[in-house]
Amino acid sequence: MKRRYQSDEHSIATQQNIRALMCHLSSSAKTAVDIGSQEGLLACALDNIGIEVRAYEANAEFSRYASEFIARNKQGGIQFFNEVIDIDKLASIADFDVALFLSVHHQVVQAKGLAYANSLLCEIYRKAEMQLFFQPALIYAKYGCRMPFIENDILGCLSYFSSVLEASGESAHAEVINITHNFMPPQEQYRPLFLFSKKKFSKGRRIPSIADFAAAQSTHDNHLVFVNVEEAVSVTTLQSFAPNHWHYMVAACHDIIAGKDEHDSILRKYYEKVQPRTMGDVFQMANQSTEIGPLKNYELQRTGIPFICLDSPWKGPGEVMPAEKYHCFGPQVDKEISFHVNLLRDLKDKIKRDGYSPELHIDGHIAGVVLKRGATCRFAVLSGQHRLAVLSSLGYTHFVAKLYPGFVQLLDYDKVETWPVVKSALYTRGEAQAVFDAIFDADGMWAAKLCCQ
Repeated sequence: MKRRYQSDEHSIATQQNIRALMCHLSSSAKTAVDIGSQEGLLACALDNIGIEVRAYEANAEFSRYASEFIARNKQGGIQFFNEVIDIDKLASIADFDVALFLSVHHQVVQAKGLAYANSLLCEIYRKAEMQLFFQPALIYAKYGCRMPFIENDILGCLSYFSSVLEASGESAHAEVINITHNFMPPQEQYRPLFLFSKKKFSKGRRIPSIADFAAAQSTHDNHLVFVNVEEAVSVTTLQSFAPNHWHYMVAACHDIIAGKDEHDSILRKYYEKVQPRTMGDVFQMANQSTEIGPLKNYELQRTGIPFICLDSPWKGPGEVMPAEKYHCFGPQVDKEISFHVNLLRDLKDKIKRDGYSPELHIDGHIAGVVLKRGATCRFAVLSGQHRLAVLSSLGYTHFVAKLYPGFVQLLDYDKVETWPVVKSALYTRGEAQAVFDAIFDADGMWAAKLCCQ
């Protein structure tokens, strides 16, 4: 991929547009179309909150990246098409609640003229049952002709396009909901995001906390949750990312921040001292019950560990993991220790400089499942431990996480009989709850003590 628009050249503007979209999207919207979706980042953001999306992008290079991004991030609610949308094609598409038409209109003007581009805009708005999010260019050079508004006059531009929609017979409540930095070229310093609505809606799609998600799980379409770092626990290692608890990667990040040499890193000592062979060994070292069913004899370097949050029957031991993907326990050779120290250092520098922006990256979100016991919840981390370790060490208190596809998204301790692994008799009720308790109560202090011996 030689050029990325949303995730590289316009990454800040993309994040701003995603935030504006989340704050102004109708709370009752269920379907959307994204015309000119580029790399698909806004479409993925909509999918993450439960919106069914059809995304269209004519550029083959953007389309290849979008297809990879959607597949790797397991965005199951998106239909993606490498197609040009014109008025005839649009007529064949079923109506939708929300339309996104960002930074495309001026390209249509260049290709087919202003009258055609405006007709396409009106037709998109006519088919949208609720809202149109529209981002026009502000300078004539982008259109290849003079436009009926003053260059870089945001409100004048809004007034013009409002009149275009109203002249087509559509009522349009218009507002500016975002202004992003552009500078491509410097004459166009800003580009606005307009919202046209057919009536007033209850707006905003709030990402729930894990407690809110657990309380209303049956009514939530969200695939994202807000997590307090103190609630995040590591499934495999029985360690915690909380500042007052212990996790081997958080400890390694603190060493990096303190400027310690790689050879003095706690990571090296951890891999020397903590070398279980099976999950039974891990539970024993952590002073937890070893009556944990098939998990007890499971070899740690195999993929597909059959934890209680599986949403389908366990098919037996997976393949042996490549060395660079297995980092939870020792032994580790110097090359792999260096790899993880350098990865943590690079992530620390990037997040400290740019912040945490999971929506911009393939596999960007920390992912896991929600555990509930009584009135308390935990977030069991299944992927993204390096990123979360950096966030914890830098003092982040909360982060947005993704509910891991293919796993039970919520495990309620009091409803153990409904868990797939119990219903399938893979675990007994007591074995499943023993695994749950060990993960839920994990603080990692057992590993910290071993490293200090």
